[in-house]
Amino acid sequence: MVDAQEECYWLKLTEENQKYLKNLLWEVLKKEQVPAVRRVICELLGELAATIMNYKYTMEEGDQCSPEAITWDDLMVRIWELLSSDDNGLIEGALKIMGILFTFCMNDYAQFKSELVPMFKKTLEHSDHKIKASAIEAFTSFLKTADFQDGAHFNELMPLLFSGVIYILEKDEELVRERIFNIITC
Repeated sequence: MVDAQEECYWLKLTEENQKYLKNLLWEVLKKEQVPAVRRVICELLGELAATIMNYKYTMEEGDQCSPEAITWDDLMVRIWELLSSDDNGLIEGALKIMGILFTFCMNDYAQFKSELVPMFKKTLEHSDHKIKASAIEAFTSFLKTADFQDGAHFNELMPLLFSGVIYILEKDEELVRERIFNIITC
């Protein structure tokens, strides 16, 4: 998905089916209890959202498609709902989706930096090490793609980022191999 230059099957769906799939993915995510399956659903949600946004930017004059194909009006609302959940898996999922969105369409999300600072602070300080790991992944994704001015807004969080990496290195060797190693070696 994501690359708007490739043929996009999303655009071949009817507007009703596009809306249905967006809603269905969120419902499936909320009900799914297997962490590995949740992660795949979150990757799909993130890549679909990035595809939608990237297609919107590459549309040429005269291109015809439904508004549902190039917008996801309630996307951030749904992500914030996941972040507010009592379910740690859903919080991890929201952070996974955000990390993908930051990677592929940062321009759409840099505007939320005032809301992102407290969110990253809260999740980097979270007692659950898997949420910390997800926060580190999302935060580093943001920092890798943000403009210098946008990234500078987050300087106060750098000690939390580093202490979180150290905490996870000490706490969960498997998690480090699975998710954090890529961050450390970048």
